Amino acid sequence: MIPEPQRTYVLELLHALGRAADEFVVAGAQAMKFMVELARATKDIDFVLDVVKLRAEPLSLGAQLENSDMW
Repeated sequence: MIPEPQRTYVLELLHALGRAADEFVVAGAQAMKFMVELARATKDIDFVLDVVKLRAEPLSLGAQLENSDMW
């Protein structure tokens, strides 16, 4: 499982992204922690957003983050 405080940061980011998080994918070593018991330890979170789909949405990712109560 993703360790703290990284886990909390990812959950806060998902909350701040709102609808934009629908296409959120965790990648890299943190993703491996969901599947492999002794995955390599890292402190960063790699993620992918479907930017092509986001461009078609009436949603500004920057505005979404700026308007979030998380910051």
